[in-house]
Amino acid sequence: MNAEDELEAPQPQARPLHPKPSDFKHALGAVNTFNEKIAVFTVNFVGSMWCAYAFGVLAIAGIPAAISSGYGIVQWFASTFLQLVLLSVIIVGQNVQARAADQRAAETYELAKQMADIVDQATEQQQDQIRMLQQALANPRR
Repeated sequence: MNAEDELEAPQPQARPLHPKPSDFKHALGAVNTFNEKIAVFTVNFVGSMWCAYAFGVLAIAGIPAAISSGYGIVQWFASTFLQLVLLSVIIVGQNVQARAADQRAAETYELAKQMADIVDQATEQQQDQIRMLQQALANPRR
């Protein structure tokens, strides 16, 4: 095993895009006030693929009303479908990117710790060699 193999970062594991009730409970435990809890719950709920699916169904259910009222399919698509569905999908995407960034940061930190240990070992070896050279110069053999 060479040095490149040791420094290779492990691949991040995939997480589901659908939150479990325990995810909500964990997130709510991190905040204190009632308003913060409502905000965290709302963001976690709206930022889920289940919510994106529900908003998609809700938006599609409004197609007949949009067509019959003369609202127009293009305007319905731009003002209703995109806003409802993309809101959740964008939040999900941001959450996925944040988890990936956290994983990369943790891997970088671990790699930096390993590199610091290697540098410390090299420094100790160099200090030992300097001491040996100083002793050899102080007590030359003839």
